[in-house]
Amino acid sequence: MMQRLLSNLFLILLLTYSGTLFAGITKVNEPALNQEVNQENKNNNIIRIAVAANFKPTLEKLIAVYKQKHPNLDFKVSSASTGVLYSQILNGAPFDLFFSADWQHPDKLIKKGIGHKHRSAVYAIGQLVLWYPKMNQEDSQKTDFKSVMEQLAKTPQVKIAMANPDLAPFGKAAQQALQRTGFSSLNEQIVKGNNVAQAYQFVYAGAANAGFVSLSQIDAAAHSSQIIMIPDDLYSPIKQQMLVIQPQEAAMGFYRFVLGITGREIIAQNGYAAPSSADVKLML
Repeated sequence: MMQRLLSNLFLILLLTYSGTLFAGITKVNEPALNQEVNQENKNNNIIRIAVAANFKPTLEKLIAVYKQKHPNLDFKVSSASTGVLYSQILNGAPFDLFFSADWQHPDKLIKKGIGHKHRSAVYAIGQLVLWYPKMNQEDSQKTDFKSVMEQLAKTPQVKIAMANPDLAPFGKAAQQALQRTGFSSLNEQIVKGNNVAQAYQFVYAGAANAGFVSLSQIDAAAHSSQIIMIPDDLYSPIKQQMLVIQPQEAAMGFYRFVLGITGREIIAQNGYAAPSSADVKLML
C-alpha cells in the first residue's frame, strides 16, 4: 500500500515538473516562431525586381498604378544593363522578377535551371532612336537616319553615345544599325555607356552630341525635331521578355498585371511597340 502511494506521488511530481518544463519551452519558442511567421508574411509583401535600364521609368509607372489597389506591397527595384543583371541572377541574387531588355538572357537562365519556363513572356518591343539635341539647325533638318549619320561622320570631333553592345540589347541594336548602313568606321566617335540609361546621360549632360537611346527615354512630343526612329529593318527586334524567378503570390499578381490590359496600355503609352500575339506567351 505504502509502495503504491509513493509510486503515485512520484508520478504526480513527474507530471507537474514535466508540465512546467514544456510550458517553459513553449514560452521560449513562441516569440521566435511568431517572429519567423511575421518575417515570412512580411517578405511575401515585398517584390524584388531586376529591370533593364531602359524600362525602369515605365516600370515605376506600372508600380505606382498597381500600388493604388495594393498599398501594402513594397517593391525593391534594381536597375542595370541586362547583361549585368543576368550575371547577378546567375550568382544567386534574390530577385522575384526579371525584366530583361531582350529574350535571350531569360532563355539562357531557363536553360540553366533558373526561373520558370512557363512563367515567361514578351512584355514590350523596344524602339531604338537616334537623339541629337546638340546638332545645329541645318543638321537638324535632316529627315532620315542615313543623312543624319553622314552629317555626323563629316565632323570627327562629334561624339555619338550608345550602350555597350556586349551588355545591353539597345547597344547591340545600335551596332547592327551602324553596320547595316556602312558606318562601322565611326568607332573613334563612339562613346559607350554600360547601359542605355548611361548613353542617354552622356547626351543629356553634353558629353556626346548625339546618342542611340530608347524612345521610351524621350518625350517624343517635345523633342520630335531632335529624334529619328531607326528603321526596323536595320536591327533585330528588341523583344523584351519578363521571367519569374521566384513565383511567390505577390510577384505573380504583379506579373499578371503587367501582361494584362492596363499594364499593356501603360507600356504602349511610354514608347514601346506592342508585342505580337505570337510573342506574348501569356502563361499565368
